[in-house]
Amino acid sequence: MNPFRKIGKIELEKTDEVLSREKPITDTQTRYGNSYYYGSSEDSSVSRESLMRKIEGTEIKELYVHVPFCERRCLYCTYSLVTGQDEATRERYVDEFSSEAEDVANRFNFEGLRTVHVGGGTPNRLTNPQLDKFLGIINSNFDGESLVEKAIEITPSEANEGTLQIIRRNGFNRVSIGIQTFNQEINELNGRLNQDSNDVRTLVRSARELYPNVSVDLLAGQRGQTQRILEDDYKSALDLDPNSIYLYQIRQGFKNRGVEEIEALNEFLSFFTQHGYEIVSHNQVIKKRNSDGYCEQRDGRAKLENLLGLGPSANSEIEGFAFTNLTPSKYLKFGRGIDEETIRLKTQRNQKALRLLRALRYFTDPSINGLNIESYREKFGSYPAEDFKDQLNVLRQNTLVTIDPTRIQITDKGMLFTQWIDNYLTGHYK
Repeated sequence: MNPFRKIGKIELEKTDEVLSREKPITDTQTRYGNSYYYGSSEDSSVSRESLMRKIEGTEIKELYVHVPFCERRCLYCTYSLVTGQDEATRERYVDEFSSEAEDVANRFNFEGLRTVHVGGGTPNRLTNPQLDKFLGIINSNFDGESLVEKAIEITPSEANEGTLQIIRRNGFNRVSIGIQTFNQEINELNGRLNQDSNDVRTLVRSARELYPNVSVDLLAGQRGQTQRILEDDYKSALDLDPNSIYLYQIRQGFKNRGVEEIEALNEFLSFFTQHGYEIVSHNQVIKKRNSDGYCEQRDGRAKLENLLGLGPSANSEIEGFAFTNLTPSKYLKFGRGIDEETIRLKTQRNQKALRLLRALRYFTDPSINGLNIESYREKFGSYPAEDFKDQLNVLRQNTLVTIDPTRIQITDKGMLFTQWIDNYLTGHYK
């Protein structure tokens, strides 16, 4: 793959101005939107009883499990979690999750399950014995020959060698380490305490010895963070030689047009492609395209495969339905369940928009930075040029995509504006 073409600041600012006039990203969409729940007023509300009649027994391809605990909430965090919970509360969560896992294992078909992804919150906020028990519950209910990836997110400040060994012993083959920044002052300024940069480096090196697939997460847009600090983070991450590296961007920054966040991504993609990494997503670089370091669950989500979410506030997308589980406080107080107000049947138009959008964000084909048009036609019986003629013309006119008879590809500049494209195509920002 060719190195990323870094986009000049003047060109970025002009493009951002044009796109903001076409459709601005509102404060509500950036600050309060559920980051993985896609829906609009066009979608239909559905009762829980009707939902279960429609989806019970469905084959599940992807499984996400949410662990809602964190020591404290970082200033930039918009995820659903609870802080300061004692060990007994976390034990109660593990017990409730055990009942939930057993229940859904009997309700759905998991014979073709491809991926399990454990996220948070902070999964390793559980004590090591609790984590061992928790991962054992997942294995006893959802382990199978079809699994290609078992992934887990960990936070460096609460992980140790014992944590890594427990995860490995339970058969997990991908670890995602949420570093955010190696700069301790910036971490503390943003409420992320007790994360020593030397300990982080030691943890990543240990993980590289134990796992075939290790990714690290960095974060742009934090309070007090400069471009120089970000560049230092890029260099530190490169020195650790992980399989893949993500640069996430603080969502609130886009309410003010987000040019600084876009420039950070511009530098990120340019820096790592110049140092031998390949782009596999708008915000992820990887050692080898679509293999070592790839996130298989992203692949499944991009193709709209059935995703079931377990744990509080986890999101599910099954057979065109989208829904979210009860919040952590309700889950811990009343037990598992679905928040009935979130249940929606997505319109065909919105399902098509998600398929197109996610193909532009997550490159699931080794040779295409975007959508294979034939795969879209096979799924929906129509062509994207028919369904999104006007929108695709706008994207092409602004040199965000290229289109030929077989594929729609995101351009280097388009990669920097996928947040806007998301809002433009789906009516929901992520």
